[in-house]
Amino acid sequence: MKNVLLIVLIVMAVFIVLRWIATPFTKIQTRKRVLSQRQPVEIIAHRGGSLEWPENTLLAFENSAPFVDAIETDLHLTKDGEIVLIHDPTVNRTTDGKGAVADMTLLEIEKLNAGYYFTKDNGQTYPYRAMKVSIPTLKDALARLPKMKWILEIKNQDDHLEEKLVSILQENNLMENVIVSSEYHIVLERIHQRAPSIATGSSRKEIKRLVYLHYFKLLPFYKPMIDSLQVPPEHEGTVIITKTWVRAMHNKNLPIQAWTINEENDMKRLIEMKIDGIITDRPSLLKTILK
Repeated sequence: MKNVLLIVLIVMAVFIVLRWIATPFTKIQTRKRVLSQRQPVEIIAHRGGSLEWPENTLLAFENSAPFVDAIETDLHLTKDGEIVLIHDPTVNRTTDGKGAVADMTLLEIEKLNAGYYFTKDNGQTYPYRAMKVSIPTLKDALARLPKMKWILEIKNQDDHLEEKLVSILQENNLMENVIVSSEYHIVLERIHQRAPSIATGSSRKEIKRLVYLHYFKLLPFYKPMIDSLQVPPEHEGTVIITKTWVRAMHNKNLPIQAWTINEENDMKRLIEMKIDGIITDRPSLLKTILK
């Protein structure tokens, strides 16, 4: 009787594991390639290059655009339903204003100086306080740099933002120019349902899934629906990016973009691992290394 019970438990455990590793989406599609996969590595400006210029501003985007493969930026929705590019849910850290983005109209946000706290010398000087550096809308950025490739990170679970984003991309025929990412798995599922032709990145849940499946040798059974991975080298003490993990992801035809890499030695180490892209606050440094 004990043996029968043990067998039943094992069968149930296998069934649960197989259900867990089953594809999180209902339909498997070919990977959508947005970036050109520059050799040896793609240069991706994190927030436009936030250690070189005021983050998530047209100033940063336009300065990095001539030599990067893509720009990573963050999306929030204003009170009156406009998508603006800012990392935090509030304007406090980067501007001369205070308040939640969701509680402010676009007109109120456009009055703020997004370069107010930017400094390269630990606060000795603030070169952009006398200038007008605005928080841009997504429409502004796409119009200013229509040929640029983007990684657009949705920072919350507001489906109104997702709907607005898809609409903007469709109206401007830019569906193939972006990777949409979010730490929230449900957000990427909804994006995929709304517009299957838009490339999606990796949620926190998906990254964990791929790490554990690789560790337990179950990866061959899994068919990830995502089109690329945006991952840190390690998270909460767990090393994610290793040579064997990179090889395993490439076997799944999944390009890997590592974030946020700002030190020269780390950049060189990841390049040696055959990583596909490096998301960095210092794109000029990475450009110099690649020379």
